Amino acid sequence: MLFLIFIFPLLFFNGSDRGYLNSANSFFDKKEYYKAISFYNMAIDSNPKLVDAYVNRANSYFELHEYDKAIQDFSRVIELNPKNADAYEGRGISYYKIKNYDFSIRDYQKAIELNPKNASYYNNLGVSYYDLREFNKAVIAYSRAIDINSNMYVAYFNRASAYYALGDYTNSERDSAKARSLDSSK
Repeated sequence: MLFLIFIFPLLFFNGSDRGYLNSANSFFDKKEYYKAISFYNMAIDSNPKLVDAYVNRANSYFELHEYDKAIQDFSRVIELNPKNADAYEGRGISYYKIKNYDFSIRDYQKAIELNPKNASYYNNLGVSYYDLREFNKAVIAYSRAIDINSNMYVAYFNRASAYYALGDYTNSERDSAKARSLDSSK
């Protein structure tokens, strides 16, 4: 079976980086991450500057909880395209997963610098601040996420937790109620 995984692309794609990438994406969509990684490797071997292959391989590694490898691939994406805000977010989330909060914060801040209208970046920044017990900074980050997307129930929930940690139970309850109402309306 393993033999077929490696022979199949050679028979049909004739070294096409996009062919390998499409096959890899198909495996990724089916949650067959190891097979996807094999095809992403072939796409990268065929074209070492194929950003999509690095991004998607990083996402495969992330799904497999191989965060160090995901960080390496997101870093390569950033080398190839330093203005890729999503790569900074992906690397930031990977750093967060290995509890390297300072690096995750740095990456979320860079993502925000590149795309200040993405509420997810601010929410993730708040999560890292929260885990560092910097609750005031977390509230500011969650508030910015809510300013951008007032329907982001997770930001309300997270801000409620930060308010609670600060002893601000009134604002905590208000945000909890708002999060519940937004979540139930989905």
